[in-house]
Amino acid sequence: MYAALVAGFFFLAAAVLSLLSPQPDLTEALAGVIIAAILFALFAFFKYDDKRDTEFDVWLIRHAREILGGGALFRGELVTPSSVLAKYQVVVSVGIMSFRLPTASYVVDHDRTTLVGAASTVFSLVLGWWGVPWGPIWTVQAVYRNLRGGFRETVGAQLAHLPPFAHVR
Repeated sequence: MYAALVAGFFFLAAAVLSLLSPQPDLTEALAGVIIAAILFALFAFFKYDDKRDTEFDVWLIRHAREILGGGALFRGELVTPSSVLAKYQVVVSVGIMSFRLPTASYVVDHDRTTLVGAASTVFSLVLGWWGVPWGPIWTVQAVYRNLRGGFRETVGAQLAHLPPFAHVR
């Protein structure tokens, strides 16, 4: 996640240097600014997403008994063991390295899953292709899976993955 922020600053610095050079190249500077903006947006997306995922996991642990007993309210929406969670994937390639980054779990039909899936797909299409050989392969896989609704799991299945003592609170 922080790699996107660092890379964004490098592209922004390169754009500024391109403008300050003896022969400024406006096209190169504009491309650098656009790439930096995309990387900053990716960083902000994952920073928010990470915070949201932690909040949901903590809430899930604290309300496990209520959920298993019929349901509990999360941000005004009823979450039951049969509620479906979606998790999307973003592929980012830097040089010869590629990374697959999962999003937080989003409650289908209650959260903005379409928006998150679309953002994950766009980020992958823009940033995923460049790492050889896995970038193109993982990008196609992520786009296909994101367009089909992401990784799906019920809340009950996710609760089953928690350690037994986590439900006790």
